Amino acid sequence: MHDDAPDRLFAAGRSGCYVSTDGAATFNLMSSGLPTGSRASDVVIHPQDADTVYCAILGGASPGVYKSVDGGSTWVAKNNRLPASTGRIALAISRSSPDVLIAGVDVSGGTVYKTSDGGDSWTSANTGIDPSDPKTWVGIMVVDPSDRNNMWAGTDNVYRTTDARATNWDSVSNTLAGGSLIGALDVAPSDSTRIYAGFSNGSLYNTENALRMNPRWRSIRDSSMPNRGVRRIRTSEADAETVYVVFNGFGSGKIWKTTDGGSNWTDRTGDLCDAASRTY
Repeated sequence: MHDDAPDRLFAAGRSGCYVSTDGAATFNLMSSGLPTGSRASDVVIHPQDADTVYCAILGGASPGVYKSVDGGSTWVAKNNRLPASTGRIALAISRSSPDVLIAGVDVSGGTVYKTSDGGDSWTSANTGIDPSDPKTWVGIMVVDPSDRNNMWAGTDNVYRTTDARATNWDSVSNTLAGGSLIGALDVAPSDSTRIYAGFSNGSLYNTENALRMNPRWRSIRDSSMPNRGVRRIRTSEADAETVYVVFNGFGSGKIWKTTDGGSNWTDRTGDLCDAASRTY
């Protein structure tokens, strides 16, 4: 969803990329320019132009990244130099320089590509990420909202690149959660030094000096939180210490909130129905 078009939402699904123009009351499958019979793994919206959207398609005859500049009415493939055969693709877009995107591609054990021209061309950006790291694919990524030079990727470690071109990644966490895979990362929009990381075993960590050579990480998991994987982390636009965390699966304790950077948490699930929270 984009602030300039609040009733228009995009969703990636098993049959492709969908759009709603009525605030999620109904969704329609988009097809003009997108391959039919294929699944979508991710969709991102240009932060400064509500009509520019990127959708990642997997499987079928023409997988890859597709771009729309008319709110999803028509799509064009943007796969120059991307692998011809891919599995899932995850996308992250820079808020400060929206022509910069990084893509985690499920090929050869997981690899990273980057574009600086809105998808017209892609370059490999995998150097420094240990190929022996346990991972299903490099699909947990984020671009610093306030500085396009800073990008982050997750395996069982947190990786960082700070040179805008993503020519080299450095591990800046070591193994934090006993080899558990990272399920969510978020950079505070108001403070580039604040990073929050959630893991598939339910662990939560943060650092308040993320741009130092060796950031110091601390566990911020509350003992009352469920032993399920972390699916989403979102930090307040204005306050780096106000954070929401969403846990996977069924059961209680799906959504938690902190207003002090993780020292104290409140369960905010309320009367949310007991559905698999990974769909939200």
